[in-house]
Amino acid sequence: MPDRTTTSGSSAEVGPPSPGPSVSRAALRHALAWSAALAVLLVYLATAAPGAWWGDGQELACAAWTLGVPHPTGYPLYTLLGHAFMKLAGGLDPGRALTILSALLLACSCGLLILLFQRILTGELLGVGGAAACACGVADLLPAVGTALLAAFSFTLWDHATFAEVYPLTFLFVVVVVYLAWPSRGSRPGLGRAAAIGLAFGLAMLNHYSILAVAPLAGLCVLRWGFDRRRLPAFIGVALVGLLVTVLGYLYLLLRARANPPLNWGDPSTFGRLMWVLSGGQFRELKVAGSGDA
Repeated sequence: MPDRTTTSGSSAEVGPPSPGPSVSRAALRHALAWSAALAVLLVYLATAAPGAWWGDGQELACAAWTLGVPHPTGYPLYTLLGHAFMKLAGGLDPGRALTILSALLLACSCGLLILLFQRILTGELLGVGGAAACACGVADLLPAVGTALLAAFSFTLWDHATFAEVYPLTFLFVVVVVYLAWPSRGSRPGLGRAAAIGLAFGLAMLNHYSILAVAPLAGLCVLRWGFDRRRLPAFIGVALVGLLVTVLGYLYLLLRARANPPLNWGDPSTFGRLMWVLSGGQFRELKVAGSGDA
């Protein structure tokens, strides 16, 4: 007569794991990530500047409020997003609205960073510990939270989260691109992920050229996914379609400059003037003039 304890134990070992705990752990991890992001946001808001403050903030607030053209490279995505946020903020001071937007963008970046670090840690545990690593709880992922918080409260990120500037939006796109480039363990990225990474990169180019720092990562990921799926032309094609957003977005500057807004830096109302703005012509001229004076 078989031992019931042994039989039930064997069936428990070979039977499929219940999805309940896994789903619960995933929900808890997300709750932990976005709770930390909310705490970061509250600190940012408590220490944020009351208005446009100094430097580019005043110019960017004016550009967003009037849908104007700020200094090169024009920052059309930030201008449009800032304008929409000002409208949603009602009668709030335009500079203060953009400061709150900076805090929101970097707090969202922190939440996504935690999820990214959790994904990396989980992948490493799966690689080393096998199925046993799936049992890791929320406490095992606290290092991901701590690492993200160290970044969130570093001087550079805190500084840019507390006044109006274009860099918080760029940083969010950097995190999005890296998150897309690091899929979950065992998944096979498809055309949708390639299109998403191309779109994220194209939108980021509408804000600041520093996103080019992650261009090699995005490009190599798309190539790798295409090779794995044996559909390289299709993967490259959908990624490039996303990048077309960059071209269409900068044409907005040309059309808006022709409307002669109150702030119209460089007047990119012709293709020649548009290229001057996009290539940072003003800064090149200042550099040449400074060299001549020396």
